[in-house]
Amino acid sequence: MSRRVLIADDEQAARHGMLRALKATGCELLEAADGDAALQSLREHAPDLMFLDLNMPGRDGLSVLREFAAMRTTTEIIVVT
Repeated sequence: MSRRVLIADDEQAARHGMLRALKATGCELLEAADGDAALQSLREHAPDLMFLDLNMPGRDGLSVLREFAAMRTTTEIIVVT
């Protein structure tokens, strides 16, 4: 079974760089361009790992973390900024 990794960052270049770096791992890679999309992906895909940018317009990474805490999921989070 393939691991799922979500990359949540509003900067396309940052997402693209992380996707390129992780491509060789064989993981299923997901991406989200904002906090709302990140939360939706967390709910729908239950990734094993999420790289989360703190500085995003609209719903920022801290807001995502607050809602994430209430989800009681096993997704691990690495905060990037």
